[in-house]
Amino acid sequence: MPPRLIGVAVRGNKTREVLTHIEQAEQLGLHAVWMTTGGARLDSITIFAAAALRTQHIKLGTSIVPTFPANLFSAGWCFSR
Repeated sequence: MPPRLIGVAVRGNKTREVLTHIEQAEQLGLHAVWMTTGGARLDSITIFAAAALRTQHIKLGTSIVPTFPANLFSAGWCFSR
C-alpha cells in the first residue's frame, strides 16, 4: 500500500496570501495542498504555477478546474490581486 499523504485546502482573496499559505504548509512538513476554482476565486492553476517556483517538495492538487474560461485574462487577474 502506498504511503498516505497529509494535505490541506488553501484559499484566500489575494495571490500573495495563498502563496504564503502554501509555503508555510511546506515548511510545516505537510505533503500536499489543494485548491478549487470557480466563481470569483483565484485561478488554482495560475497560483500553483507560481507556487511551484517557490516550493521544493509539496504536492499541488485541484479538485475542480473549469477549463472553458481559462485564458490570459484570468492569469492576469490573479496576479493583480
